Amino acid sequence: MRIEIKNIDRIRDLSYSKGNNEIYFLKTQPDGKKEKFKIADAVLEDNKLIYRFIENSKTSLILNDLKRKLRIWKFLEHKELKVEKETINIAAENEDGSFIEKTFAERYGKIYRRYLNTDNIQSFVSIIEGILHFDGIENTEFVSETGKIGMLFEDRKIPECVIAEDFKLERSKKIQDISEDGKETYSESIEYNVLCDSLEAGSEIYRMLWEFGYEDSEIERKLLRRSLLKLLPENSLTEKKELNGWESIVFDKPVKLNAEMLKTASLVFNYLEKIEHKEALNIVAEAAEKNIKNFTFFSDEARITLGDEIKFEFNMINKMAGMAEKVKEIWGIAKIEEFEAVSINGIRFKKENEVLTVSKENFAKTDFKALKNLSEIIGKQIEYIIRREYDFFYITKNELKIKVSAWRYEEEKDKISEKYKCLEEIFEKVSIEKGI
Repeated sequence: MRIEIKNIDRIRDLSYSKGNNEIYFLKTQPDGKKEKFKIADAVLEDNKLIYRFIENSKTSLILNDLKRKLRIWKFLEHKELKVEKETINIAAENEDGSFIEKTFAERYGKIYRRYLNTDNIQSFVSIIEGILHFDGIENTEFVSETGKIGMLFEDRKIPECVIAEDFKLERSKKIQDISEDGKETYSESIEYNVLCDSLEAGSEIYRMLWEFGYEDSEIERKLLRRSLLKLLPENSLTEKKELNGWESIVFDKPVKLNAEMLKTASLVFNYLEKIEHKEALNIVAEAAEKNIKNFTFFSDEARITLGDEIKFEFNMINKMAGMAEKVKEIWGIAKIEEFEAVSINGIRFKKENEVLTVSKENFAKTDFKALKNLSEIIGKQIEYIIRREYDFFYITKNELKIKVSAWRYEEEKDKISEKYKCLEEIFEKVSIEKGI
């Protein structure tokens, strides 16, 4: 059977016949021309409905829409067909014309399962946080494609079960027959179990529990704190029988912290000690390499936040030369792909997509010398904006390009040239370019 659709949402409305059903997508081009191409097969048999979507250059945008919505049940609960199981598979086409087919999501009865393409616990949790932002996650199981990580949510925002490498958390109901002396009695209780031998998994799950439901996860977090504490070196909390969650940890002896230890100590046990800055940069490099994020700590020079973006906030620097020196250290030691560094007075450096941009409120000739030297060291052009002037500069070790708006270029070119003439002492070549 062949079926034609114009909207991906319609797949749950279609009348499928038993066996294979071919689904074609009708698309209207901007010039009005119509195009039809196959997007999926829908196989209905044995009380099961399986969608096999084809992902190629023609269908990728449509399937991205399906994935982005992240409302699994919208596509996995057919309005008319009351099948026990529904599955969405996506077959991605390779350059050689072959296909790799993976299960994207499925529904079995009232439980929905979503397969996530990551075995990193940080990324796994981040994806679930994104889904929670748009939709509920009740009665949903999340599983990594390899099966190494799994989380089951039922009627709470807190998972009933979490399984990861060296980690297991489980909440289950226990029913016992305690009848005696002619009195028939059943007792129902809830049992919590936590097994944690991984600082990386344990600290991230702890953060997730706190964010998803602080009050609902009180028992799980208490048990997890106990388990995590056993994995850290001897400290001020080691001998405590109960932890309220607000104590600050202090290590008995000097400890060389790695990224997992520091995240656990900071996030779970309120670690407040400052770390020598160069050592902090090594920790940042390790965290970036292992994708360990979602925590903040302090070096003896800056507040460092590792989130979706890595940010350094320097509390003692207010000069461009000092900030350039710190950025040089970040570039050389941490070697991270993207970061932001900010001074106490708002000098801002940002590395994104291999481009380093710098901004500051006011003009100062000495700033250009510092940025010229930095450009030479890192081997990259620096894009610089003086916010109050609305002027843009492109800096390398030998050349300075000044880009101004088309209007200013026509009206004030000579004035601008005179204003920045002093910079010819620093650069071999200075030019003014007309912008938009």
